[in-house]
Amino acid sequence: MVDGAHGVKKFALSGGLAGRFGVPLSDAPGGFRAGDGIAIDAAGNVYVADALLNRVQRFGPDGALIGQFAIADPALIVLDHPRGVAVDQAGSVYAVDTDNHRLVVFSSTGEPVAWAGRCADEEVVPCARMRIGYEPGQFTFPHHATVSGRGELVVADRYNARVQVLKAHPLWVLPTPAGEGA
Repeated sequence: MVDGAHGVKKFALSGGLAGRFGVPLSDAPGGFRAGDGIAIDAAGNVYVADALLNRVQRFGPDGALIGQFAIADPALIVLDHPRGVAVDQAGSVYAVDTDNHRLVVFSSTGEPVAWAGRCADEEVVPCARMRIGYEPGQFTFPHHATVSGRGELVVADRYNARVQVLKAHPLWVLPTPAGEGA
């Protein structure tokens, strides 16, 4: 379980504390200020969203920091209070970007590849501003997510008072830089 600013606590099946990891009250890599969402992938890696540090960190099953998921390019809108995280069987990481009213999809290597939400300037790619939305695939302060057994992404869309089930990748896909892909 993630314990806010105090890191991650592991419990034995019997319910007793089996260990903990992360640096409490720290902005450093592996540190926590407001850990909130947590997910575990098939390999036992642990992903934790930290709302105040605007990142998702990945730890190995032993608690060693592997890396983080964040957006360094300001043209893509940096994460703002991510509160939830989910991982699918293919290794895609879904960060619930609460104050940007969107869901960001990262590749297993940490690159942002797509997102869902309402773009304020729909003709501009990548989207420069996000807005609250009420339609399917749009959000108003989403909070948490999980991946169902059928591979669907389930998102708690808090201020719209609903749960959304996304069956395909989000609406916005980042453009391929000139000379790549195709």
